[in-house]
Amino acid sequence: YQQRNGWSHRDLFRLSHTKAEDTSRNALYRWIVRREKTDGVDLPGIVAAYEKVQADKTVKSAIQGITEFNLSFEMLPTELLKEQKIWEALLPKMGLTAMLRNLGKMSSIGMLGDLSDSAKLVVSRLSDAAALKKARVHPVSIMCALRIYAQGHGDKGTLTWKTNERIVDALNDAFYKTFEYVEPTGKNFLLAVDCSGSMFGNQVVGAAGMDAATGAALMAMTVARTEKNFVIVGYGHRNVGKLPISPNMTLEAIMKTMRGFNWGGTDCALPFMYADENKLQEKNPHFE
Repeated sequence: YQQRNGWSHRDLFRLSHTKAEDTSRNALYRWIVRREKTDGVDLPGIVAAYEKVQADKTVKSAIQGITEFNLSFEMLPTELLKEQKIWEALLPKMGLTAMLRNLGKMSSIGMLGDLSDSAKLVVSRLSDAAALKKARVHPVSIMCALRIYAQGHGDKGTLTWKTNERIVDALNDAFYKTFEYVEPTGKNFLLAVDCSGSMFGNQVVGAAGMDAATGAALMAMTVARTEKNFVIVGYGHRNVGKLPISPNMTLEAIMKTMRGFNWGGTDCALPFMYADENKLQEKNPHFE
């Protein structure tokens, strides 16, 4: 990204006074901070490609920079991101997480229509188990992408698109595949899930399109599918009891189980009282 929350890489270099023993690196640092070049020292080709596309602002120079130097969409002028040809050049080398974030954008410009080559590529990449594992894509990231894409519009702004059902199906399949790559801890867990009514109405901060109940169900699902030693309970403000959640249950089935629990308020002391009454820590020295 050019910057996040008002901070850029330039700020980091400027405030840390970073210096290197290597002349070429110092020249690069100088360019980052001052946009000045050092006489007699060549900067990496990607810098020249970036400067060219920022100056030209043409589709041709952008595609050349993407093809030859792997420029990402964050490096391109905003006005060029409306062009389908730009995204078609970006997609093959785009990271999986970046691809998930931009499914709506690519669909909104007509790039991911039925039987399109780009849609086929997206489905192929989402179906690549090795790539999903290597990219360490978390199930939560897949679920957020699935929920936003399937609704056909973003949570913010005015962007809308027509969904491709094959991509929706591929996202759903990828969601369940990614659980296989979560490494188990081998510890003993008591996972207490708040099943009060407010969980189904409040959103998870930082997870677009996901309510708190779905987030809790995802966590329970992760534990059930990756750990061998666990107890999952639901609680409200008056009662606490086991939730019949098993490793082979779908997210929808877990959500249905949570909705079937006695609703009410929230008393966070109940799970601790449950653990104490059942002597879970006393019986299990590695209890979490």
